[in-house]
Amino acid sequence: MKRVIAFLVCFTLLFSLCACGSKKENEEDKRIKVTFNVDPDMSRSEKVYVKTSLPVGMKLEVEIRGGSYKSNEVVEVKEGGTDENYFQTEAQKDANDKLIKSGNYILKVTSPKYSEQSADTINQIGKTGENLYGTHVFYNEETKENFINFSKPLVLKKHNFSVNDK
Repeated sequence: MKRVIAFLVCFTLLFSLCACGSKKENEEDKRIKVTFNVDPDMSRSEKVYVKTSLPVGMKLEVEIRGGSYKSNEVVEVKEGGTDENYFQTEAQKDANDKLIKSGNYILKVTSPKYSEQSADTINQIGKTGENLYGTHVFYNEETKENFINFSKPLVLKKHNFSVNDK
């Protein structure tokens, strides 16, 4: 009888450990390592494509600034193939209707409040961005949310951007 009870206790413990392990694996499967790869489109003027691991449909705030030029827009991540999705921004005129000129610029990508994301996006990234991680993800104590902050130097020459990796 003691052997049966010991067997049942061991079996219950083993089953509990397996169930906890698979729950942890499922939580890890939902995590998204946030990556960005800036790819200026040299065949079209003033367009910058950014490949990302973020889910399709996620909204991002994109800013290009340099000198007296500054443009802001909200973009949505589009499906880009196997592992990387993308978004694009087109820098032509800023809010004061100034045309972009050759020079050095900074591309900055941030995430708006997660309450502004679609239900499908929130399901993937979490209500407060808790499923996001990586070097471009930071925690905001005030809002109690993770947020994305990515920036990259760009150089515009004759209406074509190049990435400045220095």
